[in-house]
Amino acid sequence: LRERVPRGEFMLGKGLNQPFNNTNSGSRKIMFGTHQEHRLPLLNPEVPLIQTGYENEFGKYSSSYVTSDDDYTVIAKIPKFYSNPNHAYYLILQNNNTGELDCIERISYKHITETYGYLFNNDTLDSLKTGSQIHKGDVVQKSSSFDKYDNRVDGVNLLTAYMTCDKTMEDSVIISESAANKLVSPLIKKVAVIVNDNDILLNLYGDNSKYKTFPDIGEEVSSGILCALRREKKEEALFNQSYDRLRDINMSDDKYIATGKVIDINIYCNNVESLNLSMYNSQIKEYYDNNIRLCQDIIQVVKPYQEEGCTLSYQLQVLYENALRVLSGTLYIKDRPFSNIYMEIILLEENKISKGDKLSDRYGGKGVVSEILPDDLMPRIKDNDEIVDIIFNSATCPGRLNPGQMIETSLTFIGTRLRDWIVLNSLDPEECLDLYREFISLVNTEMDEYLENMLDPTSPAEIMMLLDSIITDNGIVLSLNPISDSVTIDRLNQIYKAFPWIKQFTMSMPVRDSNGNIRYVNGRRPMTIGRKYIYRLKQYAEEKFSVTSLSSTNFCNQNTRTKANKSYKSPYTKTPIRFGEMETGDLMHLGAEYTVINLMLMSSSPHGRRLAEQLLVEDPFNIDIRLDENSKNRNAEILNAYLKTMGLRIVFEKVPKKSRNAITKDAITRIVPKLHSAITRMD
Repeated sequence: LRERVPRGEFMLGKGLNQPFNNTNSGSRKIMFGTHQEHRLPLLNPEVPLIQTGYENEFGKYSSSYVTSDDDYTVIAKIPKFYSNPNHAYYLILQNNNTGELDCIERISYKHITETYGYLFNNDTLDSLKTGSQIHKGDVVQKSSSFDKYDNRVDGVNLLTAYMTCDKTMEDSVIISESAANKLVSPLIKKVAVIVNDNDILLNLYGDNSKYKTFPDIGEEVSSGILCALRREKKEEALFNQSYDRLRDINMSDDKYIATGKVIDINIYCNNVESLNLSMYNSQIKEYYDNNIRLCQDIIQVVKPYQEEGCTLSYQLQVLYENALRVLSGTLYIKDRPFSNIYMEIILLEENKISKGDKLSDRYGGKGVVSEILPDDLMPRIKDNDEIVDIIFNSATCPGRLNPGQMIETSLTFIGTRLRDWIVLNSLDPEECLDLYREFISLVNTEMDEYLENMLDPTSPAEIMMLLDSIITDNGIVLSLNPISDSVTIDRLNQIYKAFPWIKQFTMSMPVRDSNGNIRYVNGRRPMTIGRKYIYRLKQYAEEKFSVTSLSSTNFCNQNTRTKANKSYKSPYTKTPIRFGEMETGDLMHLGAEYTVINLMLMSSSPHGRRLAEQLLVEDPFNIDIRLDENSKNRNAEILNAYLKTMGLRIVFEKVPKKSRNAITKDAITRIVPKLHSAITRMD
């Protein structure tokens, strides 16, 4: 077995990305594997201070890391938008060995599903021009989850403290405002707008001299409204279609609610005449004409090579055939046929983490953000005045059986203290290097041997560059195999003994005085505060928004949740309902019982809702509406349908109330003499 599996790492899959893998429980290992697939990319990620050495190997197999499979020559560059040629374009390539034509789309984003996607780093493509060479193995495109050295980066190193308080109960975590600014993710929103024959796009972004209905490429959405549609009515044209009214939104207009910056626009039109005749579609016509020009350029470049016998790659064949279909006037079908215009506007939103969002470490330690505090309200290290970035509950490690997180924070804490020792004691480079090498040898001898072979002791510039990186990285970067280089409690004890001057931090805690001002007091015990690598997960609070109407029901006779938020339409009803003085008075003065009865009549029971008819047809001075035996809760019926498959059933039994006699004056007079005699005996 040892010959077949010489190291523990041979048994791991995705667990190769989890430091100290053998110290964590099986359930947390499985959860970490799921979290790897649910990570949100960050705008400014960092390289982890504690690495396993396998992160880059996994990154190379990512679909967001594109390398050239052969040698190519760029024969044409075709911009998608003529007014902004470097924003998006197609590179037409020819294989130097086979002569086959291929293409690469230069696009700034990749939309996957819903609002999830990632951004591309296109520095390599932007440096190419007609006649440029692309060599086999060159990195052509990569997502923002790779740094300039092609290191895979998915999270940030946050200064972590473990404390027990009400805001860290269960899965809750507290983060600072600075940490929230680091955990900003790009959200890619694809907004689909269908403009029917009798729809008018409102002039929300233009003026009387220019009709502009939505932001152009690179512009921000204003006031949270991307665009709005108004249904054209001939009898109301003089009022609703005046210049002033077309710049205002009516209650009945369809509004598309979104935030962010426009990064791409796609126009599909099955009624070209409407673009030419309608003033309201003038902006759409500009983008449609630009798409026609793009298709003409593609055919003009590719067709001569095709006539000479050059073969086309599958991707270029799709691009070429689509261009032919557009120019031939073939109707475009999206899910279902439409008769006018289908428009896709892609937005980029830089989404800052907020309360209710989820994040995790690399040990299955998922947490929900319960509070985002200003930096001056977070605990800070008294020695160097550093602010704690994130606070976990002290019981998170023993409760989850994942001590790997404690080992990571301990090692980064030691690295920070070594950095502080170097800075405060003004050690010469040789002493600093010896201190650094001693720490590395205690943690991982293989890494120490690599450093010995890599560093030239006679080159002061190399040594200074290494020492500068320790200071700028806020610690010492370690590469440890997840099993064979795992650090135990005994190893940590050995490291602490080697550096006896390493002491825990004294913490300063924010406390409000009697005047409401913040002052800092020293904590009662020193603490080990180190940096931990934190991911942001897909589940963010904004996407969970939904609206339920008391009057709207589905085929199960349940209240329905509108899906308007998913299609970026206004999630609130457009029908105004007046809540008058009588209704307000009932709810405010009649008590909770009548409020509950009204809600039950309107929502919980289909039969109960029908009883509301009595409010209109019975005696208005003697209203007595009661829920009878037929007023069953539809949610309970559906639950029983699920339980029936398991041989179970939930039964609600009505227990009659017991009547009790009220205490009267006579009863009190009979009680008082007995109390008097009892007190006399006690005396």
